[in-house]
This record gives sequence, structure tokens and C-alpha cells, in this order.
Amino acid sequence: MLTTENTTCNMENNVIYQGTTFKAYVNLERIGTLSMKDYSFEVDVYTEMSPRRLTFKKEECTAVDDDTYFVVVDSTKLSPGYAKLRVRAKVPDNDVNGFRNEVIVFALGKRIVKGE
Repeated sequence: MLTTENTTCNMENNVIYQGTTFKAYVNLERIGTLSMKDYSFEVDVYTEMSPRRLTFKKEECTAVDDDTYFVVVDSTKLSPGYAKLRVRAKVPDNDVNGFRNEVIVFALGKRIVKGE
């Protein structure tokens, strides 16, 4: 399960003005006994219909606990549009040559707009 939280936006209408820095939290359910600290992953933050994206390697994410990390996003580096997260995880799995790739896409429910 992937959850996100956005702490510095206008929560009434789910708008983030370009120039706002916001946090996006990522929490993936445990896979057996494995937590997020036990495997590598990357987080992409982007808006629909735009080639611009920010990619954060695990080492660039801040751990809240073993199962939750967050990234700090500078919205000036993204195009206006509805924000999304994509998590690409490389999970240990002996049945699939030692690792299996998992990709999860999640809509943040926030829209980035140009400042007024």
C-alpha cells in the first residue's frame, strides 16, 4: 500500500502553487518480513502529460521509520498538472533470479498550478 501526505499546500482545493516545496510520503506494505529499509527503490514525482520529473533514490529519501519514507519536492521543477508518484522497487525474491521489480503509480490528489 502506498500512502502520501502533502503538508504545504492549500488543502481546501488540493492546489499547490509552483514555487511551493512539499513533502510526499511513501509507505509500502511489508512483503513477508521485508520492510522498505530492506530493499532498494526509487521515487519519481511528476505531473500528467509532462516529460519533467524528479527522481529520488532511496538514499535521497528521508526515513520516518522502517516502512515509511518521504521526499521533499520543489514544485518549480515540475510542470503544472495533477501530481503523481511512481515507486520502482527491487525486491529480493529467490523465485525470480534473486530480485523482482515492482512498479506502483499513485495519484497524489494534488494539482500544481502557476502562481498568481
